Amino acid sequence: MVAGLGFELKSIAAAVLGGVSINGGSGSVIGALIGAVLVDLIQNSLVRWELVSEFWQEAVLGFLILAAVSADALLMRRLNRLRIRREKAAAPVAKEATP
Repeated sequence: MVAGLGFELKSIAAAVLGGVSINGGSGSVIGALIGAVLVDLIQNSLVRWELVSEFWQEAVLGFLILAAVSADALLMRRLNRLRIRREKAAAPVAKEATP
């Protein structure tokens, strides 16, 4: 079985750029499709330049994966902070009883 051999990096890049979380639990088929189209577009653009070697093409895909994972981590951190602030604001304040 050699079908798809060598496409591991492209498939991971397409999924991550499409919004699929590395940790699982989020993402959509449409997002993965958009990610695949974006990765293919970038790959085909780099192939047309004769000066760009295959090494640098793979390096660009690796950088895109790192950028997407970093952006996802930053976004999730900010959303968690916002959620914690909202929970603290919505928590009832305990008043002291007066005798």
